[in-house]
Amino acid sequence: MPDASVDMIVSRRGPTNFILDAPRVVRPGGWLIQLNPMPSPRYAWDDELPEDLRSEPARDFDMAGHICGLLAQAGLALHSSWAFDVPEYFTDARQLYAYLAWNQFHGLGLRAQPLESALPALEAVMERHAGPEGLDVRRRRYLWSSRIL
Repeated sequence: MPDASVDMIVSRRGPTNFILDAPRVVRPGGWLIQLNPMPSPRYAWDDELPEDLRSEPARDFDMAGHICGLLAQAGLALHSSWAFDVPEYFTDARQLYAYLAWNQFHGLGLRAQPLESALPALEAVMERHAGPEGLDVRRRRYLWSSRIL
């Protein structure tokens, strides 16, 4: 991109390497805004899932520290940030299967066991752990902004 050619960069779940080039590309007074995924806690019911649908152990990764480090390398400062936890509720074992299978195997070229063989275990998890709104699956996120001066 040409120098000082944009007023704002907004990124959702994207890589963070753009931060280092942002002071060149973004006009003075412009903004960087990004929403990053953060490791989520392991579900209490994770061990009850079929093995190939269980979550990976959460990495000990400091997203805020990573972002602040990149901003400092680029000569920028954090303007504001928020870490938050967003619940998603599943009311059906088939929905849960689609979520877990996609999360575990998306982009890896792997395949989860067929729904039919996983369904009894998933229905048992739903029966034991779902509340009035459904089965609570947490998604942690980090939203931050920085201004180019």
